[in-house]
Amino acid sequence: MAHYYWESATIAPVLDQDNQVVNYVAIKEDITSRREVESQLRKLSRAVEQSGNTIIIMDRTGVIEYVNPKFTEVTGYTPEEAIGKSPAALMQGVETPTDFTQDEWWLTVNEGHIWQGEFRNHRKDGSVFWESASIAPVQSRDGEITNFIEIKQDVTEQKVLQEQLQKQNDYLSILHQVTLDLLDRRNLGDLLKTIVNHSAALLDAPFSELMLLDGDDLLVRAATDNHLEILGERVNRQQAILSWKAFDTLQPVLLDDYSAWPGRRETYNEFSLHAVADFPVIAGDRCLGILALGRNQAEYPFTPEQTQTGILFARLVALVLDNVNLYDSAVQEIAERERAQTSLQRSHQQQQVINSLLKISLEDRSMDEVLDAILNEILSIDWLTISPKGGIFLFNDQTNLLDLRVHRNLSPHLQVLCSKVALGQCLCGRAALSREIQFSDCLDDRHEIRYDGIEEHGHYNIPIVQGESTLGVIVLYLPHGYQKADDDLVFLRSAADAIAGLLRRKQAEILLLESEVRFRQIVENASDIIYRADMNGNFTYANPSALKLMGFTNERDVVGKNYLDLTTPEFRNKLKRVYDHQYLSKTQSTYYEFPAVTMDGEVVWVGQNVQLIMDGDQVIGFQAVARNITQLKQAQEALALSRDQALEASRFKSQLVSRVSHELRTPLGGILGYTELLQYEAFGPLNPAQQTALHNIVESTHFLTNTVNDLLDQAQIESKSLSLHNTYFNPLTLLEKIDTTMSVLAGKKGLAFHTEISTDLPGELYADEKRLQQVIINLAGNAIKFTNEGEVSVRISAPVPAFWTVEVRDTGVGIPLDEQENIFEPFRQVSNAITRENRGSGLGLAIVKQLVELMGGQISLQSELGRGSVFTITLPLINAPGE
Repeated sequence: MAHYYWESATIAPVLDQDNQVVNYVAIKEDITSRREVESQLRKLSRAVEQSGNTIIIMDRTGVIEYVNPKFTEVTGYTPEEAIGKSPAALMQGVETPTDFTQDEWWLTVNEGHIWQGEFRNHRKDGSVFWESASIAPVQSRDGEITNFIEIKQDVTEQKVLQEQLQKQNDYLSILHQVTLDLLDRRNLGDLLKTIVNHSAALLDAPFSELMLLDGDDLLVRAATDNHLEILGERVNRQQAILSWKAFDTLQPVLLDDYSAWPGRRETYNEFSLHAVADFPVIAGDRCLGILALGRNQAEYPFTPEQTQTGILFARLVALVLDNVNLYDSAVQEIAERERAQTSLQRSHQQQQVINSLLKISLEDRSMDEVLDAILNEILSIDWLTISPKGGIFLFNDQTNLLDLRVHRNLSPHLQVLCSKVALGQCLCGRAALSREIQFSDCLDDRHEIRYDGIEEHGHYNIPIVQGESTLGVIVLYLPHGYQKADDDLVFLRSAADAIAGLLRRKQAEILLLESEVRFRQIVENASDIIYRADMNGNFTYANPSALKLMGFTNERDVVGKNYLDLTTPEFRNKLKRVYDHQYLSKTQSTYYEFPAVTMDGEVVWVGQNVQLIMDGDQVIGFQAVARNITQLKQAQEALALSRDQALEASRFKSQLVSRVSHELRTPLGGILGYTELLQYEAFGPLNPAQQTALHNIVESTHFLTNTVNDLLDQAQIESKSLSLHNTYFNPLTLLEKIDTTMSVLAGKKGLAFHTEISTDLPGELYADEKRLQQVIINLAGNAIKFTNEGEVSVRISAPVPAFWTVEVRDTGVGIPLDEQENIFEPFRQVSNAITRENRGSGLGLAIVKQLVELMGGQISLQSELGRGSVFTITLPLINAPGE
């Protein structure tokens, strides 16, 4: 079978010398393969040119070298406009970065693989379209990438269909979610909020609000978070024209550019709304309200499909709202039952607490134990949401103050400041005075008792009242911001009433028991003779002391005997006349001394008080309290001698104190004076060694002087001969004197010394200024002595109306906990390196404590090793006598 092939021929003439053609030469080449390739290329070129897909050829850098006619048809760009540019820079919009070297498709094809995916591109006219693309690398025979071919297909219609399908799925999902929200909702507000949020997401409208008919207005019941300020707004027909139009026509009302509409509301000006849609919420033949949506994106109107979706969603909302009343009724009934059950349970729990309180009163406990058990019972109530802190005050009739008897978890400051509270002072005093529960949710102006660092809290202060009397106050702590509850108040009043009866009964029991025990103890344990006799003088009772004195072994030996049988014969007539006269004259009480004869025949002298035992106006017996005065009579003579000896000892002691004062202070003053003259070189210049010796002499002399002064003060205090000289003084002036004295001493050690006076302190105080200065200087001197670095400060303030305080604070070594209880005892010092370096008599703090207590105050200490110490003196605010 014959085969055709193609040849490429070149034919040239062969010339002779005369330039005449004598022959021809033909050169041919078989080009069949090339012709076949060219034919194939022409076919491929026509296929590319006529392809229904967009085809782009790019060079190695991603720049377009060729585009087919479909590219121009799809994008609107001519080949001349496209060639020389990258597809990304040409079609993906100005907002898209032109650097595509990190894009997935570029990385894939440069690895020699084919990439497939989708692009969202822009046509020349700016319209958006979607393309499905396949990009493949073109490689040379050596495997080197020379070009890239991109084949794309317009899939915009498919994407639109997908988006519509997705929106339909979203709509169905939202419908499902709204249904679940309806079933799971806790209240109507939550449901309405869910509706507007879902409608905004479903219709791609960031602004959504739901207005329900309320009287003659539409009331905004829910809104998306971007305009919550319209919640609760009422709009009439003149204010919301579009919404009321939708309401009246029962048809949706749409507007493409609300911002350009003359009837727009000023409320929405800041949002620049464009497309808006108002959908009526229709249940049967009536409109319940309007679901209004808005977009702030220009030229983005609601499509017919979105409008239909909005209508369907509004119908769902209508179904939901139409069933809310039925649902709310059921929920309300359930809630009412739960409230009734809770109330019944709370009532039962309250009764259990009251029963527990009453049970406490029946137990054999002291008053403080009873109060402690009551406080524990109240603080342990789990349904009473209070803090685990509180206390119980009892009213003291003698001082007219509230005394803090028991407490739980109160700070040390409050334990001191609230130990006694005046009526009307702070919340507890107000509760006692007003006889009404005082409530606070924070530290308001009524909370007068405070201290630095006090934490925020609230209070229930419940007065314990019986009749017209206030017995005390219960104080309970509440978390800051606690909301007062009526149920709390009802229970607390009931508990206080129960506690009032309990306290009255317990007080009566305690008084009766104490009286009985006290009487029995007095009678049975008294060293005095106590007996009773009937109206004839026959013994009916005798205490152990009487039996012992007369030599009887038991009470039976004396009962029935006559009192005259126990005296000496010569004294019986005198004794009978005395008590016959008392009986006949009904003299209530008499005293008489007489000799009595014991069972052993010993004569003892008895001095006795005899009282009549009356039954109305009738004398039914005698009660006597007698004492063996034999030694007393024998001691009368020795008493005069003892008195003289005591007076002599007192004079000797006074002489000794005076002599110590004169004999020690005078030479010490002379030593100190001459030494200071030597220091000032009054008798000639001194060398450094002599100056050092003089300095040691001065220091030792000051130490001895202070020791003598402390010993004299301690002696005066022990003998109770030290008296206070109270006057009015200015605390600021006192503080300035102390600052002048102590600043120099602190400066020598390189310490800072500060004084501070609180603005709440009165301008004048009434006390012994000299002794007060002595106390503060003693404490400040100790603080400087035991502080190596840092500072020492003295602060005077009045934290509560009835007291004022002096606080001495240092940053010194601190005092060990196990030694803090002993430092106020005479001649006791903390044992450490600093005390060994700083000599002292150990009397300073003991004298300070005794002086403070003599002033009617108290001193407390807070200290931590390595952190310093704080001594706090608390003194009462008093006036001069008669003021």
